[in-house]
Amino acid sequence: MTDRTTQPADTSPFAAAIRWGSIFLLVLSAVMVPLVSSEQLSLRLVCLLLGIAGAFFWLLQAMFEYRVELPWGWPAAGGVLLLVAGLVSASFSDCPQDAAVTIVTWIGYASGFTLAVWAGRAERLRRALLCAVCAAAVPIAAMGVLQYVYLLDNLHARMEASDSREEFLERYSEAEWEDFASKRRQYSQQEWDSLKRRAASKRVFATFALPNSLAGYLLVLLPPAIALAAAALRSRRWALTALLLVPLLAFFFTFSKGGWLVALVLLALFLISQGRSWLRRRWLVAVGVVLALAAALGIGLVASPYLRTRLTGMSRELGGSARVRVEYWTAGIEMWKSDPVLGIGPGNFKNHYMRHKAVAAEEVRHAHNDYVQLLAEGGPVVLLGYLVFWLAIVVGAVRSRPEPTLSPERPPLPWLLTVAGVLAVLATGFFGGLLHVFGRPSGLSVLWILGSAALWGVTYHALRRAAANAPARPLAFGMLLAVAGLLLHSLVDLDLYIPGVAYPAFIVAGLLAAPWIRRRAFSLEGARRTIVAAAVVVVGLAFFFAVHLMCQASSAQATGREWRLSSRPADRRDGLLLLQESTRENPLDHSAFASLGATFERSRRPSDLDKAADAWQRAIALNPSYADYHWRLARLLRDRRRRDDALAEAQLAVTLAPTKPQYRILLGDLLDLTGRPEAAHAEYAAALRLNDEMVRGGAPGRQWLTSRELTALQARLDRYSKP
Repeated sequence: MTDRTTQPADTSPFAAAIRWGSIFLLVLSAVMVPLVSSEQLSLRLVCLLLGIAGAFFWLLQAMFEYRVELPWGWPAAGGVLLLVAGLVSASFSDCPQDAAVTIVTWIGYASGFTLAVWAGRAERLRRALLCAVCAAAVPIAAMGVLQYVYLLDNLHARMEASDSREEFLERYSEAEWEDFASKRRQYSQQEWDSLKRRAASKRVFATFALPNSLAGYLLVLLPPAIALAAAALRSRRWALTALLLVPLLAFFFTFSKGGWLVALVLLALFLISQGRSWLRRRWLVAVGVVLALAAALGIGLVASPYLRTRLTGMSRELGGSARVRVEYWTAGIEMWKSDPVLGIGPGNFKNHYMRHKAVAAEEVRHAHNDYVQLLAEGGPVVLLGYLVFWLAIVVGAVRSRPEPTLSPERPPLPWLLTVAGVLAVLATGFFGGLLHVFGRPSGLSVLWILGSAALWGVTYHALRRAAANAPARPLAFGMLLAVAGLLLHSLVDLDLYIPGVAYPAFIVAGLLAAPWIRRRAFSLEGARRTIVAAAVVVVGLAFFFAVHLMCQASSAQATGREWRLSSRPADRRDGLLLLQESTRENPLDHSAFASLGATFERSRRPSDLDKAADAWQRAIALNPSYADYHWRLARLLRDRRRRDDALAEAQLAVTLAPTKPQYRILLGDLLDLTGRPEAAHAEYAAALRLNDEMVRGGAPGRQWLTSRELTALQARLDRYSKP
């Protein structure tokens, strides 16, 4: 171990090609991950894998320099503690698939951060990388603005024109909404009503599944982008400001109460630390911006009745949002208490949540507080590692003294970053969600994708020109505000568990830390070089192969799920084959076995029902804490007249989800069939009581019993009440 090498750095074309290939992969992944945030798991993992591959190749090229430099000090200690403790917790998890996906995601974050630290040693390259990451916010935000202006209104109008979910699917399944309709054939009427309300709310989400996640993403990238715009030459500042108005507008249209509050906190931090000197120099600009924003808001309120209604209603919604989040956090704390040392395992919050939730609490997959979820899933050591990492980044950035000036020289190989970014937008556009912005793929969709790529390119080059003149201190402060945005928004949302939000944030953190973070150089001479190189190659290839199988299985599963809903027998048969292939390629994926079990159930043939039972049992073995699997298997076994086995599964379902009335009803039916009418009546009464508590407590309507279920339940109770 040494702080400097005894060998000269390798400047061969091969080593340089590997180094620049790593930079190319970093930009490619940084732009792609937010664009596929709401797409299937396989596509998200592939994009993260590009960043991991970039760090892998950068590590390999270090072999040519006879040393490898690694980040050192408290940030590295926190990150290593987080990953090691997470791996230990994952090894004891009762759901290996979800734990593995979460650990791979965290490794992707660590790779993006480390590669940004390595590449950020060169100041001009560091700024060029920051510009590339920030430029992605503009085309994503443009999609959000398009949703507000046209897409959500159009979708809601079509929904309202249909009297029911079935009528909508029948009317538009062969038209331009074919992709939308095919993915929602399994929606219940309650879920359909919830979707209609979401479309009517006009809260934009762009390429993210949730408006709050889009707000979190923009909170990360807008501060450094605004810092760059402020440093631009006057002749270019207005053009760059016009481009950044798009993400600002999209941020407003998310109507994210938590996002807006965090934005106000960030603005207060800016005014407290930088405001006095900045306002003295640019007070006229500040007054103009405030007046322009006030005028724009006033015009919007006058012209748009919806905007008036939405803004006045947000104050009433604030208390409800705070209440439901407290319910999530309370369940998370109770979950941690069930295993206070190692937690329940990374990624397993959704599997255990139903056991700890309050009766009227909403059924969710995340705690909407990254710190509570880390504590519940990984225990206090994982949370400590996460806090140490970010605290070290913030303290180091505050204490650092960046150089005040930079010569306006072009960064090396600017065309390489341009190609990477444009290629990323085009690739995710044609393989991800951008292709279906206007329904099924069409010429308009292709024009939208090409326009998004052009918009990224224009924004990147505008930011890059501004970066050449940006003073180091304000730019570093902009990146520090980006980190603060992630940490504050994580208090009320799930940013760490949305790769499209967290991955760019870790890259920005790496670029922020690059000038001042401690590095430790490890000598790689003689036999040590061979041993390390062999170990890196073997471990890296094994990791990539395992993730490749995971992605391939996930892709086959997604296609199989879609095809099994087809009206054509050949497509249904191919869908079944794909689901079976998915279980062979990734035998740890419980969701693949669950999909296979549901598919076999549809045929109703005795042999297929036996296969369905086997598939459900396999899904339960891989994820025993997920109550829905036990409930589904209990229903199947009941129909197969295996009443004792069905009763055991139904009791497990009620134990794992004691607040779910549907599970109580099934348990009551099985108790009745096995000759225990008093116990059955008690379960029926408990189901009715739980449903009434949900209604009174304001639980979402999709969790209530439907009118048909309530009628059937009342008939059961009436039968027992008769003399």
